Amino acid sequence: MVDSPLLKDLFIYPIERYIPPVAKVDDVTEATVETELREYVVTAPIERALADFQEVYAESRTAPTDKIGVWISGFFGSGKSHFAKVLSYLLTNPRIGGHTARELFVERLAGSPRRAEIEGLLHRIGLLDSRVIMFQIKAEQDQTQKDESISEIMYRRYLASRGLSTDPVVASLELSLIDRGLYEAFKAEVEKRVGRSWEEERDDYLFIRSTVAEVLQAVAPQAYTAATRRWPRWRWWTGGSG
Repeated sequence: MVDSPLLKDLFIYPIERYIPPVAKVDDVTEATVETELREYVVTAPIERALADFQEVYAESRTAPTDKIGVWISGFFGSGKSHFAKVLSYLLTNPRIGGHTARELFVERLAGSPRRAEIEGLLHRIGLLDSRVIMFQIKAEQDQTQKDESISEIMYRRYLASRGLSTDPVVASLELSLIDRGLYEAFKAEVEKRVGRSWEEERDDYLFIRSTVAEVLQAVAPQAYTAATRRWPRWRWWTGGSG
């Protein structure tokens, strides 16, 4: 007598494991990324949406346009976050377990009549330098307890992705120093004088304001003069020669 197969044996992947009920944008461990790519079900509507996005994205990066926003809509639980995460993987193309994200995704297109089209578009966006910053706007608002616009929240997250201060005023100094090629020298001099890294001190910059002014004068005496000490808060951070 032959035992009847169990229902779980009909599935390719083990169904006993924990399967997250929702896709979390901040969960980008290698195991999670690989699972989300290898098990993503690419339906015909998703193929159309993916192709449409890639075409518009590529065009927006190669020709001037004011049409730079994409809105992903759908009912709760329809897969919006998962689709957005997959798009982020395809844009940045990280290496996962010896394969690139795009290689893993293309495997999900086996037998699709649009495979060649989507592969061509993937190659096209692969020629572009893309930076992806994923976050939940509501969570950001709850953390800051401020009445910020979406653009302000996005800018702060962009600064954080570059390792800069999320205070736009402090970040303006950092960006100015980066443009002048002085940022690394500035950070080294701050750490030398206060015994802690700039990243550790910048959130309480008012406590080391005089030290920072001295450091600015040391690393760029022509750009940051002694008048720096007397400038109002906003001008002191942006630097200048007069």
